[in-house]
Amino acid sequence: MKTCYKCHIKKPLVEFSKHKSNKDGLQRNCKVCVKEYLKVYRATCGVKSTEAVAKWRKLNPERNLELHAEYRKSHKQHISEYASRFRIENPEKMKQRQQDYYAENSERVCVYGKKYREENKEKTKGWARRWWLLNKDKARTYVQNRRAKTRGDKDLLSLGIIKKLYEQQNGLCACCGQELGDNYHLDHIMPLALGGEHSDSNVQLLKARCNLQKGAKHPEVFMRERQATL
Repeated sequence: MKTCYKCHIKKPLVEFSKHKSNKDGLQRNCKVCVKEYLKVYRATCGVKSTEAVAKWRKLNPERNLELHAEYRKSHKQHISEYASRFRIENPEKMKQRQQDYYAENSERVCVYGKKYREENKEKTKGWARRWWLLNKDKARTYVQNRRAKTRGDKDLLSLGIIKKLYEQQNGLCACCGQELGDNYHLDHIMPLALGGEHSDSNVQLLKARCNLQKGAKHPEVFMRERQATL
């Protein structure tokens, strides 16, 4: 136990932050009192102190980097826990940060990613395989969009289109009306070979057998052929 110099209350040692210069290695004021003091200080001298810190950092860039490195080294677990908690509590902010960073550093990210994949082929191959198994709908869309980019198409499918179509079609094939199951294809209603667009409004989900039978036929021609064989 230790008595706080500010509030004069005896508290457990865990209630005091570390301070190397003191004999017991702890701050003389408890965490609550320090927090309250900092709150008042920031309210009254916040702008002034912020400007002073910014000025010092500008005049001492190397020392500033050293202090940051020392802090990260001595507080690894704390930083990791905080970062993990922040990502969970602020998914939208993290997503926006990632998008902003990629927009400003796209070339750097691509170069680093290519280098990392080359140096860690087995690891990245395993990650890609796990992601593919957990995100089959997105994977199908990625494949379609990659082919569209190769063809030079301007329009791309939205990543959630397969899930949306599956719900709209109630999990049934748009051609035969049977359950899609897991083995289904993303089909262009009007085939690309006949001038159809690679867009959300021109796709549907078909059972693999129906899609292979349809091929690049006009949808009306294909349905007439099906009705003739029934």
